Amino acid sequence: MDAASRWCLERDIGAVLRLPLDLPLVRGSDIDELLSIECTAPGAVIVPSRDGTGTNALLRTPPTLFPSHFGPGSFAKHCGEARRSGACLLVRRSPRLEMDIDDESDLRALATHDLGGTETGRWLHGSDVLARLQKPWTESQLTASA
Repeated sequence: MDAASRWCLERDIGAVLRLPLDLPLVRGSDIDELLSIECTAPGAVIVPSRDGTGTNALLRTPPTLFPSHFGPGSFAKHCGEARRSGACLLVRRSPRLEMDIDDESDLRALATHDLGGTETGRWLHGSDVLARLQKPWTESQLTASA
């Protein structure tokens, strides 16, 4: 899981930024902003997930400062690892980076954002996903999901 971080360290690359693939709102400017943060070694910049339990961006210097974790609880694990390693820890909030897609509630939250000009928006509008999310649930669907 951290093979790329080790590869970077072996080649004298000073930092690594890890982003999960399910960030539909991320823009190049969001990445540029993270990379412009002054974070001297040992240091870490972390962006939590929307619910505050996951990690949606992790910048580490050096790249192998501590191991990567994924899923619920990863934000707390990364913060703990950073503190134990003696790193300078910076937590940044970013609505676009915090928006990830793990379940239906995330899709509903995504639908409230301006998706114009994005591939995600084109796909959601071209499929029936948004239409299905906007339909009220019937009594039988509510009972079946319980």
